[in-house]
Amino acid sequence: MTKNKTIHIVRQLFLLLPVMLMSASGFAQTPHDIKAVFQHYAGERYQEKVYLHTDRDLYLTGEDIRFSVYCLDGANHRASGLSKVVYVELIRDSVEDVAHAVVALDSGRGPGTIYLPTTLSSGNYTLRAYTKWMRNFDEAFFFHKTISVINPFRRLGA
Repeated sequence: MTKNKTIHIVRQLFLLLPVMLMSASGFAQTPHDIKAVFQHYAGERYQEKVYLHTDRDLYLTGEDIRFSVYCLDGANHRASGLSKVVYVELIRDSVEDVAHAVVALDSGRGPGTIYLPTTLSSGNYTLRAYTKWMRNFDEAFFFHKTISVINPFRRLGA
């Protein structure tokens, strides 16, 4: 490439640079645009979050686990209007469904109980809560809480 051609190309780039900068600023997003994009994404990928509060973490067999369930919109943490029911399961070793409850929601909240049968072994169990909508996604999004159960009528390990 000759020296004259190089100078000509550099001059053209310097002349085009202000035009390119002005047109690029037209594509910049304002905070309003960013909010609109986020709201569109949240509408397309709606996520619910379920939270469960128990009255305690240690129970004896024959007792009831009393709890409150909250179902929220994952984007803004307000009551979800999508699901009307939350499923709560008591599971052992992440496999065996020992007991379960279906909780009706009113404005994203609902109380529930699960009876602990006297046939349960002593040990740690997991309370898992989710909605049908949440089953469309990975189980990692379900609510999980570990509770301890003691059976005073059975020997440990039996």
